[in-house]
This record gives sequence, structure tokens and C-alpha cells, in this order.
Amino acid sequence: MLDQTSGHCTNLAADRKLGAEWDVRFCTIAADYGKLFTPHQIGRKTSAAAYYRDNGERRRVILPDITIWSSPGEHHEIKHKVATKTGYYGLEEYRLHSLREFADRTEQRVYYTIHDWTRAGKWAVENDPRDWITCELSELYAAIIDRSGPYRNWGSSWVGGVEKRVPIWFWPVGLWVPLTSVWQ
Repeated sequence: MLDQTSGHCTNLAADRKLGAEWDVRFCTIAADYGKLFTPHQIGRKTSAAAYYRDNGERRRVILPDITIWSSPGEHHEIKHKVATKTGYYGLEEYRLHSLREFADRTEQRVYYTIHDWTRAGKWAVENDPRDWITCELSELYAAIIDRSGPYRNWGSSWVGGVEKRVPIWFWPVGLWVPLTSVWQ
């Protein structure tokens, strides 16, 4: 079943192409700010991952889209999206947990960074740093723990290249800050 109301999961190739374009645009801004970085997802058909052993079992965590190597180092999950009509941004629960596991294991900062296309237009070609907002993953988890506004619902997402209904967490837009404030 497709989520026709949101336009999610209607064309995997187009969604991946659009995601890659905005990963590149994020990297352009990172370069303009003098950052050293690695885009992990561009050109991939499956998510980039890291592996480790836990109690003898091999474990896999999905890597964030971009790693900024410049000190102090940080990782960004990148999305090109718009808030819900009620003012929330969502992230699939499986991605949230995988990013949290990555953050916990590396003890490094992980951000959920959004190019909100309502600021510039969905098909904008401009890449204004002021149109990018970010929130540290630890703040998203803290909001869940103290119940300060997030909620969980079900929605459509691409999982391993297949459209599936998955739990998605939603947080109020007010948790996000301008990316420029983090980098200045």
C-alpha cells in the first residue's frame, strides 16, 4: 500500500536521485565552510553500513549519509523534505535506532539535517545554507524520553529497496536549528 497522501514511495529511482542531489548540495556547503567530508550513500543501491561483534554475533548499523572529518567530527543524516501540516519532521524508527547505536558506539555527534524545501522550493536549484536546519540525535532521543512533543505513527518508507509500512517518529520543527549556527 502506498502512502498517496504524502507522495512517499512512489518511485525508488527518482527518490534516490533526489536524495543524492541533496547529499551533493550539502557537501557543497560543507566544502564552502572548509570541512573535510565523505558522502557515504551517493551512488549506492543499498545503505552504507558499519559492522561489529556483540556477544559473538555480527551486528550491522546504517551509516549516516555524510561524515564530517574536520574536528571535532560529526555525522549527518540528510533529508530533503517538508514538515507535516502540523509542524513535525519524521524519521523512520529503524533508522533512528541504527543512528543511535552508531552514535553510542562511536561517541561522536550525529545530526538529523534537513533541507526544508518550503524555504526555497521543492525543485530549487539554489543551495542557500540558510535553508538547512539540523538537530543532534541526542536531542531527538531526549525529547522522546521526556515526552516533550514527539509522537510515533506508521508510514511508508523504502526499506532495502522495497516499500514497507514502518513506525516513524515525529518531532516538532522547533527542535531544529540553522546548520549555520552549528558550523560558526
